[in-house]
Amino acid sequence: MDISITHGDERIRVQVAGDVDENGAAEMKRQFEQLNLVGIKEAVFNLRDVEYIGSAGLGKLLLFYKKLSTNNAVMRIENPSEMIRDILYELKLDSLFAIA
Repeated sequence: MDISITHGDERIRVQVAGDVDENGAAEMKRQFEQLNLVGIKEAVFNLRDVEYIGSAGLGKLLLFYKKLSTNNAVMRIENPSEMIRDILYELKLDSLFAIA
């Protein structure tokens, strides 16, 4: 799994490629912990190149959402596969962040 993070003035874009299994989730957490979220208003996750996300990966997305929301920022998921979109909706995560 590869993660590419780009910073704008008030936005972070996170491009994820590959399966987000236990190892991928650990890498996500490591990279998220290094981010400075001061002044960030939105985080956008592009999951176009992700076919699988396990419970550990979903947990890391939720931890990141919580960190963002304490800073009054919002999170958005873009381009999830149909399977991942179904999981996100089934878990009602669309009530926490936008899914496009």
